[in-house]
Amino acid sequence: MSLSIGRRSPITFNAGVVRFRGEVYNINHAFDLASIFGGANPGRLELNAEATHTSLLTTSVTGSSFTRTDNTVDQPDWSGRFTATYINGGFRASYQLAYLDSVLWQPDATIESTPVPVLKRNIRHNLSMQYDMGQFLIRAGVNNLTNVEPSYPSLSYGDIIGRELYIGVRVKI
Repeated sequence: MSLSIGRRSPITFNAGVVRFRGEVYNINHAFDLASIFGGANPGRLELNAEATHTSLLTTSVTGSSFTRTDNTVDQPDWSGRFTATYINGGFRASYQLAYLDSVLWQPDATIESTPVPVLKRNIRHNLSMQYDMGQFLIRAGVNNLTNVEPSYPSLSYGDIIGRELYIGVRVKI
């Protein structure tokens, strides 16, 4: 939007608006397993859960017409992650669960406007391990353990690669 006053050059106003309402929840707990099982040094367990809730996300370029994109592929109403990590000396093993809620394919999608208006929820599991021997650190893992494909018909809502194995070594010189 431009406004000309007298003979002055135009003044430009940005009328864009973003409305957002949401929360992030996080809980962490770490403890030595000796406090439960007793014994010498059975290791340490770290648990973490995080959830993101978006109840409103609208955008407008003009300031008058709004597009609501919450509960779509771009911004699911709920997403979350749970991580459990076991640590004992130089050994570390970790499990992660990633969650994406079921969403609309696009804003205001219905069966009349879109062949598949709702994408199913997507859950992925990852495992990793590493062992630190001082000069060497060896790590290996698998992402998307259960080989879950993206939620149909999207190619991006979830993991597009599929099951992925990796192994690595770090050497301190």
